[in-house]
Amino acid sequence: MVRSRRTLLIALAAIMVFVVGAWLALTGPGGRYIAMQFLDGYEIEGLGRLEIEELTGDVTDQFSIGAARIVDAENTLIEADDIFVDWSLVAVLRNRLQVDDLTISRLSFKDMPKLVSESEREADSGFSAIRFGAISISELDLSAVVEQQPAFSLRGSASMEEKASLIELFAERDGVEQLDLSVQLQDDVMDGELLGDWVIAGERLSISAIIDGSVAEGRTDISIQTDELSLVSAQGVWDPQILQVKAEVSPVVSEIFGGPVLLSDSQSFLVVNAVRPSEASLGRIDASAEYGELRFALSGELDATTETVFRGEYSTSNIDFAETVLVGATGSVAVKTNGSIDATVAIATDQISVLDRDYETLLEEFRSALFNIHYDEASITLRNGRIETGFGAIELSGHYSPQGLSRLEASAETLDIGSDPSSTFSLDNATFWVEQDEAGKQSAQLKIGSIANELLTAFCADEEPGLVLDVQALNSEIRMDAQSVDAQCLLDLNAVSVTSGVRYEGQVLSAPSTQIAAITLPASAALSFAGTYRPGELKQEARMSVPRVLFNGQSLDNANAEFVASGDLSSLSSRLRGDFLIEDEPAAFSARFEQFEDLLDFPEISAGFETWSIKGDASIRAGGMEAQLILAGPSDTQGTASISLSNEEITTRITLPKLAIEEASLHDVRFVGSGAPENFRFEYQLGAIDDIELALTGEGRSQTQGDRIILRSDWSVTADTLPATGTWNINASQQDVSARLIAGSVAGLELSADFEMDAQGDRRIDFDFDIKDLSTIARNFDIDSLIGQFEGTGSIVFGSSEAPQGEISVQARQIGWQNADAQLDADLHVQLTNQASADLSFSAPGVFGRASALVESDGERRLTVRETSGRAQATIAGLLALAPIETVNASGDADLTWFFTQSSNGLNGDSQLTIENTAFAIPGFGLSFKDGNGAATIDRVTGLIFDASILQTGGGQLSVSGQVDPDFDPEITANYDSFTFINANDMLVRGSGHLTVSRENSSLKSGGRTDVTKANFGLQGGTNPGFAEIDYTDPDIDTEALGSGELSLPITIDHRIVSDRTILVNAPQFETTWSADLRLLGPLADFGVFGDVQLDNGAVRLVGPALPITQGRIEFGGDPLAGNIDLLASRRQGETTVELIVAGTVQSPRIDYTSRPELPRDEVLAILAFGKPIDDLTAFELARLTQFVSGVGGAVSWNPLSPIEGMFGLERVSLQTNRAGRAVIALSQSIGDRISIDVEAGERSTTSRIEWSLNRNLSLLSVLTGDASSLVALLWGVDFDDWERVERND
Repeated sequence: MVRSRRTLLIALAAIMVFVVGAWLALTGPGGRYIAMQFLDGYEIEGLGRLEIEELTGDVTDQFSIGAARIVDAENTLIEADDIFVDWSLVAVLRNRLQVDDLTISRLSFKDMPKLVSESEREADSGFSAIRFGAISISELDLSAVVEQQPAFSLRGSASMEEKASLIELFAERDGVEQLDLSVQLQDDVMDGELLGDWVIAGERLSISAIIDGSVAEGRTDISIQTDELSLVSAQGVWDPQILQVKAEVSPVVSEIFGGPVLLSDSQSFLVVNAVRPSEASLGRIDASAEYGELRFALSGELDATTETVFRGEYSTSNIDFAETVLVGATGSVAVKTNGSIDATVAIATDQISVLDRDYETLLEEFRSALFNIHYDEASITLRNGRIETGFGAIELSGHYSPQGLSRLEASAETLDIGSDPSSTFSLDNATFWVEQDEAGKQSAQLKIGSIANELLTAFCADEEPGLVLDVQALNSEIRMDAQSVDAQCLLDLNAVSVTSGVRYEGQVLSAPSTQIAAITLPASAALSFAGTYRPGELKQEARMSVPRVLFNGQSLDNANAEFVASGDLSSLSSRLRGDFLIEDEPAAFSARFEQFEDLLDFPEISAGFETWSIKGDASIRAGGMEAQLILAGPSDTQGTASISLSNEEITTRITLPKLAIEEASLHDVRFVGSGAPENFRFEYQLGAIDDIELALTGEGRSQTQGDRIILRSDWSVTADTLPATGTWNINASQQDVSARLIAGSVAGLELSADFEMDAQGDRRIDFDFDIKDLSTIARNFDIDSLIGQFEGTGSIVFGSSEAPQGEISVQARQIGWQNADAQLDADLHVQLTNQASADLSFSAPGVFGRASALVESDGERRLTVRETSGRAQATIAGLLALAPIETVNASGDADLTWFFTQSSNGLNGDSQLTIENTAFAIPGFGLSFKDGNGAATIDRVTGLIFDASILQTGGGQLSVSGQVDPDFDPEITANYDSFTFINANDMLVRGSGHLTVSRENSSLKSGGRTDVTKANFGLQGGTNPGFAEIDYTDPDIDTEALGSGELSLPITIDHRIVSDRTILVNAPQFETTWSADLRLLGPLADFGVFGDVQLDNGAVRLVGPALPITQGRIEFGGDPLAGNIDLLASRRQGETTVELIVAGTVQSPRIDYTSRPELPRDEVLAILAFGKPIDDLTAFELARLTQFVSGVGGAVSWNPLSPIEGMFGLERVSLQTNRAGRAVIALSQSIGDRISIDVEAGERSTTSRIEWSLNRNLSLLSVLTGDASSLVALLWGVDFDDWERVERND
């Protein structure tokens, strides 16, 4: 500041010199003209160019200037208005500058002048003395160079001579603020004082500064304080040997003067000690400063005899950078006479400590830093800066100029940032620069030659993209553009500053055929985003669109995702939603979440696919997480799940009352687990699969070892139908997975399997199994008669791009039906390669065969049979022995051969079957066959052609022939003549006719006619004719589809059945002859019956004489159970006709009886049953009638014990219940018309009843029981009602 004032005085002196010269040359207007030409544009050394306007008066004595300015090349530095000068030109001639009066109405400093070093400055003006008698500035404006300083007035005087100088100045503002400055220098002694009150930044300060002494010795005392506290207190003393300075500064100073507030609650201290051993050398200086925790120390040599006046070393500690890190540094300092400074700054690891834990990783990677700094009055230059880190080395250079171009540059050959592969970034050839030009425009650029990152490289199809980031800032606007370079992937980012924030937008485009772990992007995936950020507030939108995504081979098509976030950063509200297609089925997900300081709340979570949906909520906070989910799916699938994480402990509970998976339904599924990830225990259970009760329970444990997770579990099934125990374990990491399953006693099955998968997706399965009793497993699938044993081993490798490799061997022993006479043995061996082969051999008594197949991969990891061949030979007896049908006397041979190949033209090859000299009998059906012969061939051109015939020993014959072409258009004909369909158990059916099968549009049609030549049905009271029972369902027939008409080629039938008095239906209760004309029409699964069956003659025996059936007809209109029945049996007694009527439908017949003329019901029943009035019935006949009434009132059924009646000649044998509800066998027999015997034999006793009818109304009854008790009674009967009462009370 002193130098600036000195320069200013020199400039004023120069003006005076020119004025005097002009006065000597000319006075008046001529002189003023010369003065204007000389002064206007005059270059003042160290300041700039002088410009003046309106020069008036005598330039040699008193003159005025309207306005004057000092400007440099860029700006106006100083402006002065209304200048009045009263000076002495004569004094200039005596080498003295004497200004008696200098008055300026307004003096304004617009910018700080650029100072010129002493070496660059020319010699002084040469005046032996300078004197300003009076200086008066009405308004001095320093606001442009000194902030928060309104203008003030200044007056005073100054006198500077060789031996003595005196400067007195008085500043005043608004009549309240006053400062007095007085400086007197006499020889080498200085006496100076600054006193007064002044307002700075709204604070009224009392200022006192005193200096007293010479250059050799002296003292100084400075004090700045407010009304309440001391702001600055500094004292200093010096003598020829030492200089001591101590200062104490309050932190309030930073707030008042606008400086940085580093530590607002700490005082600052400055201590300087300097030793001066001689006048030539100023000596050594040791200085230290404290600012709260901040420490600074400086030591070095002061030497005025060299260009470098100071050379020393320094150290600092605890420099706080944005409350993030504390930094210390050491280095050297050199100060030259021209005011420039050269310094080094060295920072080591132990000189940095972290305040913010988020930067701990950064500190761990820091190694050292070294900077070389040069300072002069014009700029600060950084040279050869270098920062060593664990990531790599960074080189820095640059310069800073307050008025000109400033630039900082950084570069690094390689930076490896991160620790694990997924998050490590390797940056090569990275450069960064930031600069500010003379206009204040700021620009920056970050350029990276290539970026290597596992995820980013995959996103860019194994390329390492580069990046260019440009930033420009002018005034309050900042623009940023970023773009990837030299890669198929694209990053494009644009940002611009807005009011108190930044608005940005951009997009990311992946490279085609991108592979990221299990995700494949066949086409480019586009992510666009846009948003606005202001301090504490964010508005963000992002959208992503992918035409197709492959996840582990599963295709996700038309995938879209949208993310929206807005709100204060402390309470941010966001929503994420997306949708895609899986195999053309839509799927969607959405989530709404809110952030509140340390809480991330998900009040809404939902996802859905087809008929599956998940809904729930979750919350995440520091150290914990909780989630509640509800699952719903097809077939009433429902369940809940809860997950919580607290203090690194995980608790999980899943409950599914029902879970439908494809065609199966799982019931009562539960899973509970808890523990830390490295030691997690769990339990699970499964109640049932479909209708199979399992009661599966298990418990296990998961452990983590490094990056591996190990799961082990024991399990058991306690259900009676499927008992089992076993274990399973899984060992997995990011690189590989292995698993093992062991099961024992699973309904006769023992199984062990091992599974392995590596990071490339290659999988291996090794297994072996042993089924010791196939019937136990078959019964669990409702197949009761299947028996046998299986065992096998296998090893298969599934490569990421190749067909499966490995082999499988299976041995089957005694496979077949339990009630068959023989079972089958078989061996299967499969060798899996790119051309896999399979060999099968099988044998049974009289049966032998072998088959082979060649299998190839179709390029998509699927196997296709390309070639198959084989031969099977068997005797007819051997084949029939495998069937669950009793056959005898079987003979004949069968031979089957085949060879087929698969090509682009379809199936090539043929198969031939011959059957010769076949004969066998089926005793259960009473059938016997002989002379059976047949042949069949199959090839690609003609399809199937066959012809077969066989004779029956009773004279019947059957022949079948036809063709089924490759398009499955069959033409089949069957002819039969006097063919017996069954002849056993009092049942005989024989007929002649034909049957045809052909294709009509999209269905198979079967038509034909059967003429029944003889049909006898002898019903002996039972319902089972005694046929051999066969419980077998062909696994290749979809019975549900058959019933619903969903077969690919549904079958319709149109068959007529005709009988002319050839159907005989006989039983102990009736004898009938029938004729029929029926038509079976419609789908095979639900055909209708049309036509009728008519009674030709017949009679029914109730309990007495035969009752003639006078008419009978059953008419069908489609549903066979809905056929209408019309049967009538009648008897005539004198003038009375009684009728027994059967009506209704086949499914629900109704029985009733009437009479003409109308009689009481008991009379009608008596005539129907015995052909005589009730009054003529004996007691025994009355009892039989009572039993008949009960039968008529109930359902019509046949008595299963009827054969016993015929065997022993008894009238009645039946199964009944006694009064105690226990089963008994009742036998009845009459002796003549007067004696009847009834016996009931039960589990605990036997009761015999003998009744002797003495006359119509009087009977003798004798009862004997198994407990030796007896009863004899004399019964008197009046009428039928009384008889029923007696029976009930007996």
